[in-house]
Amino acid sequence: MWGRRVIASGWQHYHRRTVAAASAAMVVTTTTSLLHCEQQQKEEQEDPYQHLTDDDDEPTECTICKTNRQGPCRNEWRKFERCMKDNSSSSSNNSSGSSSNEDTDNANESSSNVGEACDKYMLPWLECIQGYRNLYTVISNNVAANEYVNPYVEELVLLQQQDNNAVVVEQKQWNINAQQEVDWSDAIMEYQQNPNIIQLDEYWKKLLQTALAVFPTLNEYLEHTGQQPVVAVDEEFRPNTMIAGDDDDIALVEVRVRVSWSNDNSSSSPEEEEEIMDVCFAQDQNGQLLGMDRFAPKEEDDDNNVPPPKEGMLRLYVQPGKTMSITLTKITKTTKKDAKIDDTSKISTANTEEEDDAVSTPAATTTTMHVSKPIWIPEVLYQYQQQQQEEEQQ
Repeated sequence: MWGRRVIASGWQHYHRRTVAAASAAMVVTTTTSLLHCEQQQKEEQEDPYQHLTDDDDEPTECTICKTNRQGPCRNEWRKFERCMKDNSSSSSNNSSGSSSNEDTDNANESSSNVGEACDKYMLPWLECIQGYRNLYTVISNNVAANEYVNPYVEELVLLQQQDNNAVVVEQKQWNINAQQEVDWSDAIMEYQQNPNIIQLDEYWKKLLQTALAVFPTLNEYLEHTGQQPVVAVDEEFRPNTMIAGDDDDIALVEVRVRVSWSNDNSSSSPEEEEEIMDVCFAQDQNGQLLGMDRFAPKEEDDDNNVPPPKEGMLRLYVQPGKTMSITLTKITKTTKKDAKIDDTSKISTANTEEEDDAVSTPAATTTTMHVSKPIWIPEVLYQYQQQQQEEEQQ
């Protein structure tokens, strides 16, 4: 009896402590939840960029801004961009009328202030964009095409049609060896890991079997027959329909192209002419930009009088199953070494003294567009499959 009372008393004591502890835990949890909700509501109320939309974007010439104002991370970027603008503007206004030393101090302080104010917007944007690196590669290429490549090529085509002695624009075929000068290793590795990622349908199998049974390449067969492969036109690219977290990143495979430029085909000697690379880019069957590079010399090379490079590696990115062909273009400028170019972009020789003579003088600079024939990715894959089968049979 006494033992039962002791046990009962102990149980009641334990039960009271347990209930008290549970009650305290509930109070702490409830309080924490309320504080979290209040903090979240407070942050939302204090966030001046919470409800920004596309209509709030101001006109800009900033390429990075034009790229990041698109895609699933556009809302995160919009807050970060507006925060930087607002805080930079306020710091700039505060520093007006100061001395050079004060300007330096103000610049450092301004940078610090922007960082303190905008880090909370930068980090979510960086975290978001890391999940869509391939998509933003495509968006960046689209911006580069619209802002630079397409207008530049259109300008050169117009100049080529005009009779202008000051500017000569030529177009030549770029004879590139798709097997030796193009590195397909990443694409082949992707195919080995997932053979279903690029499938040749019956149309392509039949076309390639017919073409390569008689001609070394598909392009030679197409030129002989006057045909063109049937390729689907991509739908309009709409990155703004994607919302962060709701969609997966797109698949891209890197392809590398060895690009060189020299005076090998020039009638003049290298001592008389100098050829430099202006820009090199790749497009798919729909004209979409896959990658570009200007191969600009490094600053340290300029300081040390290192001659400009004559070769570079163009990196481009294809979408498995969607990118059917690659067309490469390199634009070079050949300049006579005794020529001078004034600020108005009119070209004259060093010995010319009168403007009338400059008009009749042959151009000192020639711009050449070297354009390749399409490199058909199904053909590359077909040849790889044939090579695999031969190796297995041996």
